[in-house]
Amino acid sequence: MPIPAAVALGEVPADDAGAGSGVVNTAIQLGTALGIAVVGVIFFSPAGGGFGAATATTLWCNAAFFCAAALASPLLPGHRVREPGQAVL
Repeated sequence: MPIPAAVALGEVPADDAGAGSGVVNTAIQLGTALGIAVVGVIFFSPAGGGFGAATATTLWCNAAFFCAAALASPLLPGHRVREPGQAVL
């Protein structure tokens, strides 16, 4: 997760780096928990068909989520060029 964290913390002033890091870590933990919950809801949905069908449905949904994230990744902010002498976070 270093790239999303670096993007999120890129504009945070050095004095607030600790608070910014806490917010990023909280967002990562929340996203992980929500992702697991969504996958669990899809897996245990009353679609019927047993374990094999539930596994296949869940894997296809995960593949779709991955593709959507990959297609949305160019929308992330671009790389900033550091000024000489600027601190690296």
